[in-house]
Amino acid sequence: MGGDMLTAAQMYAVLNTRVRDAGGVQNLANRVGLNMRTLANAVNGHRGLGMSVPLALGYRPVTVTMYQPVALPPTVKDDWS
Repeated sequence: MGGDMLTAAQMYAVLNTRVRDAGGVQNLANRVGLNMRTLANAVNGHRGLGMSVPLALGYRPVTVTMYQPVALPPTVKDDWS
């Protein structure tokens, strides 16, 4: 566990990259198991990142503006995309 710390700006960059790689907010929400509205609010910056978005992406909020990577259990890869 552990690793480099990310700032909030870097965490937003990770989030936007994951959204782009997944093919949209809805696809990423389905993959990580988040409510689409929660994820969309974070992507658009309306409510900040909160706790659930970084955790779903594999980062542990250490402080309000710092995040640390954590190991997530493997997920089942779907063949729908």
